[in-house]
Amino acid sequence: MIEAPKIKDLAPVSYSGKDAYQKFEISLPFGQISAADFFTAVEIAHTNCGKENYVTIDALAEVLNTPAWAQLKQSDSRLVRVLLHPAFKN
Repeated sequence: MIEAPKIKDLAPVSYSGKDAYQKFEISLPFGQISAADFFTAVEIAHTNCGKENYVTIDALAEVLNTPAWAQLKQSDSRLVRVLLHPAFKN
């Protein structure tokens, strides 16, 4: 198992002046991580899943262990529901 790198959350985006779709988008933590850190985290989670054709929510939660990504540990969170949506599956 590869250990999680030091990932630091970026500042949250303001909801001010945003429409409902933008508010939904920024309610998810993707805007609070650099693309490079996210890619690295997914690669590590993929390796920790045996380089199969999937990455589990638990594997992501182990690597993306910052406050912005805490929703990964809540099975009924908006983030987990989005990630488990059929659109994210092969």
